[in-house]
Amino acid sequence: MLIDACNIHKAYRNGEQRLEVLRGIDLSLDRGQIVAIVGPSGAGKSTLLHILGGLDEPSDGKVILDSTDLYAAGDEERSSIRNRRMGFIFQFYHLLAEFSALENVIMPALVGISAGYDRHNSDKAPLSQGLLEKKALDLLDSVGLKSRAAHRPSELSGGETQRVAIARALINSPDIVFCDEPTGNLDSKNAGLILELIRDLNKSRNQAFVIVTHNEELARFADRTVQIKDGILVS
Repeated sequence: MLIDACNIHKAYRNGEQRLEVLRGIDLSLDRGQIVAIVGPSGAGKSTLLHILGGLDEPSDGKVILDSTDLYAAGDEERSSIRNRRMGFIFQFYHLLAEFSALENVIMPALVGISAGYDRHNSDKAPLSQGLLEKKALDLLDSVGLKSRAAHRPSELSGGETQRVAIARALINSPDIVFCDEPTGNLDSKNAGLILELIRDLNKSRNQAFVIVTHNEELARFADRTVQIKDGILVS
């Protein structure tokens, strides 16, 4: 088992009011598995994704990655785990406008080296700048964008921009990739291309994917689909 989330609760306060978004969710994920999280808007899908990915602390409950309790770990260790072992793909891409596609793909690796996260992973030395660029180019090639490596996000289509974001999520060879509506801003053709790309990456690299989506086709090809309604799993 790669991730085991136990009794996850999340609540927010607005003055005297308390809004409970997640109400005791249990969810596990194996290596190489694709899990789709579906449900109506406001059900807590993205909140759960962020908690599983170490981005948003639960009000109660645990998230265990292998043997590490993410929220018992310190902030620096949790940031290191996110950088080294997780990738993130968002609906709005979040590429840096002033950098090229190649530079955007390399960025998470450079952040990890700069922050010294590699010291938490002493059996795997950080790559040199030259090897990082080669790896980034190989990733861009794998998503069909090697020829666009020097282009900035404003010079790319929506589908191309999302493929750069996918390559960026893979630069540190993560065990798991979290995707929040990865096809939400794309037309049906580009959404289909992203679907096939995720499927191919999952099979060729044995990387797990957790995908929040309203796209029924994307949900259908997942190994498991879980539905959230009113903050609980209903299927």
